[in-house]
Amino acid sequence: MGDGTPGFLLLINDAELLSTLNFNSRSAAKKVLKQFQSLRNNLAHAQDISTYDWAQIARLSTRMLE
Repeated sequence: MGDGTPGFLLLINDAELLSTLNFNSRSAAKKVLKQFQSLRNNLAHAQDISTYDWAQIARLSTRMLE
C-alpha cells in the first residue's frame, strides 16, 4: 500500500472518512498507514517478529480501538 494505491488515496483524500476514523490530518493518517504497511511487509516476508514489531502491533491495535 504505497502512496499511489487507490485505498491509500481514498482514505487520505476523504475528509469525512478521516474524521470518522479519528484522524486529525492527512499526515496523521498517512503515518499510521505507513506503519501498517511496514508491519504487513515484515509479516508477509516471514521475518521474525522482534521486540520492535510487538510494540508496533500494540500501538496499532490501540489506535484501532480509539
